Amino acid sequence: MIYRFKNSIMVLGILWSVAALGQSTNFVHFDTEDGLPQSQVQTIQQDDDGNLWIGTMAGLAKYNGQKFTNFSKQDSLAEDWITTSYKDRSGNIWLGHWGGGVSKYIQKKQTFINLDFDIISQFNPITAIIEDSDGNFWFGTDGGGVYRYDIQNNTVYVVTSDEELSGDYVSSICEDNVGNIWIGTDNGITIYDKTQAINAEEAYTYLNIEKGLIVDNITVVQSVLDNEIWIGTRGSGIVIIKITEGISINELETIHDAVSTIITTEDGLSSNGINSIFEDDNNTIWIGTSTGGVTKFIPDEGPRNNDDALRNGTFKVLSTPQGLNYHKVNVVLQDREGNYWIGTEVGLNRYRSDK
Repeated sequence: MIYRFKNSIMVLGILWSVAALGQSTNFVHFDTEDGLPQSQVQTIQQDDDGNLWIGTMAGLAKYNGQKFTNFSKQDSLAEDWITTSYKDRSGNIWLGHWGGGVSKYIQKKQTFINLDFDIISQFNPITAIIEDSDGNFWFGTDGGGVYRYDIQNNTVYVVTSDEELSGDYVSSICEDNVGNIWIGTDNGITIYDKTQAINAEEAYTYLNIEKGLIVDNITVVQSVLDNEIWIGTRGSGIVIIKITEGISINELETIHDAVSTIITTEDGLSSNGINSIFEDDNNTIWIGTSTGGVTKFIPDEGPRNNDDALRNGTFKVLSTPQGLNYHKVNVVLQDREGNYWIGTEVGLNRYRSDK
């Protein structure tokens, strides 16, 4: 009897250990000891071959699921310090750099080229890159405004606060479902109607405190769900604007003319400082924050056609108590296998699932 009792305790101890281990191994951590060139992960992209490309402050890493291969200026990158990245419709990966340079990874040739963009950007850090539906590329800078690169004509047009831009410190750029370009700056949002000439004054609309924004210092602008624009701020949470039929951006006197709302920590955000916004394949919104890890927002089923409905959903926090390696999250990406990759100031996290 004593022998069986002792073994029962041993078995229970093993089960308790396995249960505790299961709670902590939803996250797998990677840092410089695993092969990253540097611990501050700024960007993550997945190429068409399934490799992850991780941008850090000291170089680029390619992860093939087994090992990291690092790349630097010696491999034809414009610079080592990577600030942003973007995967275009052809599968190429564009990298923005701290010194204003832009690198491009050509997927078919598996080679890098330096676009020598730092001279054009006047060495202002590249903060955002997107390809619009017409095939033009937009580069946001930290201090130099925004640049539109017309590949077909090989021309670059710059928009600054001296022309039509609300502010020269650009944090984010996105395109909505009808082709408007939203540019987040330190002085509100500029919306460009790209059906008009880029130098036409009437092509630009502005959203700021005077038009209903809670703050002018914008960190993220992202189009998600059914043409909702989620606007992340430095410390005031998220503004959501729903663009529905019949709403003309050019005629917005205030954001409240559209369907709109604000979500903050009072609603379920882990932090009001927003660093990134990402929509996964299940239409869950992953919000990277400056002090609270990641907040997942799972929208309720049903129409989101009024102000209150935009807040309807489930919030779930994933931060250091849940196994994340640090509370400041810079980027979130879902790979094609369904894993989530979260870049923080101290490395890379792979999040398997909630189970």
